[in-house]
Amino acid sequence: MEKNTTYYHNLISRYFAGEVTPDEVTVMVDWIMADPANQKLFEDYQLTWDHIEKSMINSSVDLDKDWNKISTRIRHIEQMKSIETDTDEHPYKVLPLDPERPPMRYNFYTYLRVAAVLLLLLIPAWLIYRNFIGQGTERIVAEHSIVETILPDGTSVSLNTGSTLDYPARFTDNRREVTLNGEAYFDVARNPSKPFVISNGNVRIKALGTAFNVNTKVVNDIMEVVLTRGKVAVYFQGRPGLRVILEPGEKAALSVNRQTIIKSVNPDENYLAWKTRKINFSNQALDGVVATLNRVYHTNIYIRTGELNNCRLTATFDHQSLESVLTVLKTTLDITIYNNDSGIELSGKVCN
Repeated sequence: MEKNTTYYHNLISRYFAGEVTPDEVTVMVDWIMADPANQKLFEDYQLTWDHIEKSMINSSVDLDKDWNKISTRIRHIEQMKSIETDTDEHPYKVLPLDPERPPMRYNFYTYLRVAAVLLLLLIPAWLIYRNFIGQGTERIVAEHSIVETILPDGTSVSLNTGSTLDYPARFTDNRREVTLNGEAYFDVARNPSKPFVISNGNVRIKALGTAFNVNTKVVNDIMEVVLTRGKVAVYFQGRPGLRVILEPGEKAALSVNRQTIIKSVNPDENYLAWKTRKINFSNQALDGVVATLNRVYHTNIYIRTGELNNCRLTATFDHQSLESVLTVLKTTLDITIYNNDSGIELSGKVCN
């Protein structure tokens, strides 16, 4: 049995709300292509949808005004689609009506049909309001531990402790833009038509489908981007001539104040240790060991001035606690570890 008109009104409205299945899209397309009148009805719905969306996004909500516009649009549709079937000898006929005057002939079915269309149009309008105005920007805060999440586009994010990530509830523009404060590892879902952009101040990192680590915490005027897979473009907003393309294994050091970018091979094999909890030191100078441990465990370890010069460490740690790591340092390097108000102090004899 052929589906009735109400079914297709419902189907079109759910299509613009993004709630149809691929099979339903196929059914809708076949119905639209079967008759120019169906195509015209679909275009009328699209115009109405565009009007509602623009009104919701770009201006304040005026329900009375929008209701009048929707009512007028539906009257137009009803007038153009009012069909009278008398007998087999009298095929379908379009009744010309004044667009500003209501039709003279209504029956109970017509009222139901108008009510159904109104309801189906207002539900998507409410969804737009909820998604674009009611929800707005989402925020993830990694306050005391690492947070793993999946963004609406399928991008995987690991957010380091003490970091925040802001992103829209839905990526609706021609690019996917998020704002990062802190450190995070991104495994970006590939979508060439919508580049993925990370912002912090005037710094921009642009990718399509790739994986990389970003640390926007400024240390000595430097932010860092380290690429694991794919390609990314690093640049300052308004200065496209400074755009730098990274290859896997490369690092970009960005000077925020001078707005310069230096690309180099990444020398730090432990750049993801904060995420993986796997640390490898191969004849590493002690000051470098301390820097890595501070980053991974979010603590303040420091070396007493003038001591432990030339000390180096070779060791591997896998998901071990800070106490366990410090015990290895104490035993291996014969150092003294002291906890005080400033942090964790390392002291001892000068290494040979």
